[in-house]
Amino acid sequence: MRRRTVITLAFASFAAGCGLVSGLDGLHVGDLDGSVDAGSDVVLVQCDGGCGFSLPPGFALVTFSTAITSSCPGGTTVVDGVSDPTVSQDACSCKCTMKTKATCTAANVELFMNDGGLQCPNPFMSVSGAPGCHPFTLSLPSSARVDESASGKTLLDAGECQTSEVADASTLATTPARLCLPSSCATIDSLCTPPTGQRLCAAAQGDVTCPAPFTERHVIGAGASVACSPCDPSCNINPPNCDFTDSLTLYTDTACTTGSQSGSNCTSIGGATTFKSYEYKITASGGCTTTATSATSLAIDGEQTVCCRPGT
Repeated sequence: MRRRTVITLAFASFAAGCGLVSGLDGLHVGDLDGSVDAGSDVVLVQCDGGCGFSLPPGFALVTFSTAITSSCPGGTTVVDGVSDPTVSQDACSCKCTMKTKATCTAANVELFMNDGGLQCPNPFMSVSGAPGCHPFTLSLPSSARVDESASGKTLLDAGECQTSEVADASTLATTPARLCLPSSCATIDSLCTPPTGQRLCAAAQGDVTCPAPFTERHVIGAGASVACSPCDPSCNINPPNCDFTDSLTLYTDTACTTGSQSGSNCTSIGGATTFKSYEYKITASGGCTTTATSATSLAIDGEQTVCCRPGT
């Protein structure tokens, strides 16, 4: 009677992530009685000998195919996944975005009125250019137009940038993988003459070296994704002297909550109105740049090694 060693392969369920290519939502495991339990580990059975081969510890005979439609020998359990993932080495990059927006202020804001046309050339009031809500009183006749222009603009805080990794999974590719696992040493001989499309191979957990004569190596797993190394956190704010955009809104209450109408862009005021507060917003618009790079690698769920004989 052959001596049996049970080898457990961690083909567990996996969560979707950036660039994920999946063979199954969860790989299943054949128990030694031939039944299948969802969500279990994959059990490989290593026997003393089998098909005329003696394998080193940690390896077990299986059949392997890159065609999911291939049939498995009788007395085996089917496990599907992905094999030999590849990805372009430039799949990972770094981007730089504003974490905190820049802030700025103005010394004052000059309001302009229209002269009966569509332009607003006539200055008539100067107010504070500090950002926020300000109480004031302004009565305007029907169909008046108002515009504003700030002076003494000053950058208070240039803001803060941050880097993050960007993974492009468009070049991630895998090949289907089907393993046929004997449920016991009594069924190991069913592997010796694999069905069409299957190959007699040896499998082991993790990333290991293949033993002779099984020297053709394949990496398999439940799924694969793009893994990016961390980006250098340094960013540059560009341009350092920001361009400013600003706007003024008029309100009929003293708390900048009721009856809002624009006080910018020579906008027409609807009806004769008395305003009691205004809100001034001034924003520094800029951007961030980075020269940081991110190295590309592969993450393989439940990584295993399958070793086959070349040419068979």
